[in-house]
Amino acid sequence: MRDCAPRPPFSAIRARQTSCNSRGDRQPRAAAREVGPASREARRQEETSAMFGKIKMNNLKDLYVDELKDAYDFEHRILEALPKMEQSADADELKQAFREHRTQTENQVRRLEQVFREIGEEPSRKTCKGMKGLIEEGEEYVKARGDSDTIDAALISAAQRVEHYEMAVYGTLRTYAEVLGHTSQASLLQENLDEEAQTDDKLTRLAESGINVEAASGRR
Repeated sequence: MRDCAPRPPFSAIRARQTSCNSRGDRQPRAAAREVGPASREARRQEETSAMFGKIKMNNLKDLYVDELKDAYDFEHRILEALPKMEQSADADELKQAFREHRTQTENQVRRLEQVFREIGEEPSRKTCKGMKGLIEEGEEYVKARGDSDTIDAALISAAQRVEHYEMAVYGTLRTYAEVLGHTSQASLLQENLDEEAQTDDKLTRLAESGINVEAASGRR
């Protein structure tokens, strides 16, 4: 037989549901919030700012100063790295090349400080993540063990990556200085660029004149 018990009135059911919600046994599901194009763009900008930080870029001078700070930072990092590379190198010519480039780098730092003064800015550093990564990679070769010629070839490879990065930055900075009408600053930055190119050529000659050949017949 069917259960013929009378159903409770609708008001009683409603009261029971309200009581459950008030005790926290059940919570109504919040409606999904619609996100429009403007909200999505705002969120994208927030995420970008969180990843890269906020940089003021209103004109070419802002960009020029920002990249000068990058260069000032990476030259200091290179000054710290070169003695370690010299110590790890085996070939006397390579040791000498690293030693000479350290002297060049000290002069490059002084030129950058002069550029900062000419534009009325205090010399300051902004972490150059690109150079930081290149130097960290080079540290692996500095600490490497094995055939001395092969390690020398690896050190040259690491050093030339650094040189190419510097050449790209100084070429850009020189061009910015020219566009902004800073002729004397452009000359200072060109000096830095020329020295980096000379060092790169010297490392190429060292590699091709014997170090790479010796590394090819190194330990088997």
